[in-house]
Amino acid sequence: MVYKRKIRRHRAVKNIRPIKADKQPGLCEKHFRIFAFGVILILILTRVFDFSLKPASYKGLFINRPYYGLHSWATANRARAARNHVKYGLGYTKGYHTLAVGDPPPAHPQRYVRHPSLVTLITAFGMLLFGTEEWQVRLFDLILSVPVLLLIMLLLSYAKFLENKICRVTNNILLF
Repeated sequence: MVYKRKIRRHRAVKNIRPIKADKQPGLCEKHFRIFAFGVILILILTRVFDFSLKPASYKGLFINRPYYGLHSWATANRARAARNHVKYGLGYTKGYHTLAVGDPPPAHPQRYVRHPSLVTLITAFGMLLFGTEEWQVRLFDLILSVPVLLLIMLLLSYAKFLENKICRVTNNILLF
C-alpha cells in the first residue's frame, strides 16, 4: 500500500475594501512643492530687482546699486570686513571682523568681536570667487540662499507626518 501525502493549501484572504484614513491630506501636503517654489522665486526676484517706490524713469537693477537704506550699514560693514580679509589676508585679520583702512594698514587694527565672524568669512570666500564689488557680494548671497531654501523644502517634505498646524507655522516662518 502506497502512502499518499496530504497537501495543505492555504488561501490568502484579500481585503477588498480600502482602509479609510482618519484625515484627508491638508493644503500643506497637497501643494507643498508649488508653495516652496513660489517662495524661492519671490525671494530671488526681490533680491535681484528693485521693487521699491522709485520713479518710472529708473530702470536699474538692485543688485548693482551701492549699499544704502535703514539696514544696509550692516551689509556694508560685512562687505568691508570681507574685503579686508581678501586684501590683507587671514594672517593680518586673524579671522575677525577687522576695521582696517589704509595702505599700509595699521599695525594694531581695530577688531569687532561682538558678533560671530563666520558670515564675514563666507562673504570673503565669495569675494575670492567673484570679486569685491557690491553686486558680486549680492550675487554670492543669492547663490547661497537658493540651495538653503531647497534644503529647507526637502526637510519639510520629509516632515509630512507632523500635524497640519505645525506645517502651517513652518510655512509662515518661511514667508516672513
